[in-house]
Amino acid sequence: MKKIILIIFYVCFISINGQNIEIMRPPSNYIKINLTSLKDIIEKNTDLLKLKNNIVKVFYTNDREKFIVAKKSRFSYYVSYLLIKTDGRYVEIQNDNYIPEDGDFTIYERTTDALNKINTTNVNFLLDTECDEYQSAVNAINTVTEYAEDNNYNVQKYLGSQATLDAIKSCITNNDLVAMGNVGHGSSTGIYLSNGTLSHTWFASQDLRGEIFYFNSCQVYNEPFKTSVLTNGGARTFIGGIVNLPVGPSEEVFKDFWDYTLNESWEMDDALAEGEDNNSLQNYHGIGGDKGILRLTTSGTLLRNEVWLGEINVLGNVSVPTGKTLTIKKNASIILNGYSIVSSGGTISVEQNVTGNFAILKTGTTIKGLYTPQNAINASVSGQTIQLLP
Repeated sequence: MKKIILIIFYVCFISINGQNIEIMRPPSNYIKINLTSLKDIIEKNTDLLKLKNNIVKVFYTNDREKFIVAKKSRFSYYVSYLLIKTDGRYVEIQNDNYIPEDGDFTIYERTTDALNKINTTNVNFLLDTECDEYQSAVNAINTVTEYAEDNNYNVQKYLGSQATLDAIKSCITNNDLVAMGNVGHGSSTGIYLSNGTLSHTWFASQDLRGEIFYFNSCQVYNEPFKTSVLTNGGARTFIGGIVNLPVGPSEEVFKDFWDYTLNESWEMDDALAEGEDNNSLQNYHGIGGDKGILRLTTSGTLLRNEVWLGEINVLGNVSVPTGKTLTIKKNASIILNGYSIVSSGGTISVEQNVTGNFAILKTGTTIKGLYTPQNAINASVSGQTIQLLP
């Protein structure tokens, strides 16, 4: 990828959302680095690391394509980076003529808000422990981070004091989140983070559809937390401790579960049971919601039976072969993106109140496929019926 050096005018004043920002040349000791994401600015630039707690601001474009990261001098901010997203990566660019205009950017006045916005953009796998005093907890999070990254997930990891309420909330409410794994203390009313309790009432107020939660915490798979996550929040899957979990063996169950589901495509209930058997902790954990495979086949051919619930974003044509069943549960929302889900001999079952603005092609009562309305018409033959869904 072409790397171009950023050049900034030495003195120029601009106004962003009514706030005057002075664009200045970075100091001579400024550290230039190759960046693959905006997050790298905070993690890899030691100069910014020293400043991030109180004097770094991020000016973040409304279209999430351009970023300005600014550091504060005595009376103003100077721009350290201007980044534009290209092919999914962030690269430094030269643009002598570029001056941000009022309305281009949203200013996050609190530094923590800006950092959370960086950290959670496009994150689809969250792993955390506030119990960094336990090496087994840290090891579990680090191990599963490797598993998830090896399977091409964009992972956000928080250890110790990093696992704050704001950081975790920001990731959970991110629309891209697929799964969260937490190792730490908890109870039937919430999980404990570095600066407070993330309570069952907060989970009950969120839209958790499509998200998988595994809290390796004591007593969390009990009321009211269980209902808050599964029923009120509508999570795809919830796993947690039913009783007090022993430090050490329970983290091994946690690692086994993610190993089997991510690396070997086991169904989630089987992976949990095997992990408990491996570590002599049978029936220490509960699992509710979807107990099937973690990674759904949103493009390609099903290799096993699958159950879809919550919001499903289809990324390519899907085929259900002979001997396999795809069950779409009630209240699911299917976003076809112009693709089709077709039976090539297998069974497709669609329960009540499924939405997605698509059409079901049937022969008699047998579902032959899910299409966009026009594609359903094109695929239909004499004697078939087309059912439109909202």
